Amino acid sequence: MVILPKIRVYLEITMLQLAALLSLYFASTTVDAHAYLDPGTGSIILQGVIATVATGLFVMKSYLYRLKHLLGLNRVKGGDTEG
Repeated sequence: MVILPKIRVYLEITMLQLAALLSLYFASTTVDAHAYLDPGTGSIILQGVIATVATGLFVMKSYLYRLKHLLGLNRVKGGDTEG
């Protein structure tokens, strides 16, 4: 008699419920931080956002060039022909 699959499903359900309960608990028990954000913090956050967007655009451009090369859609510059 094999009981392991039933136990595994039971553990997965309880772990999901535990994660949901912990998330609800931490979201509902907030306290004041009494933190000070100086003017430099905003510029650092803005710099991070700009860097993230620029990196994302560069990665998308790189994948686009790879896809074009894979599909044979890239153009030869300068009029040079191979042969």
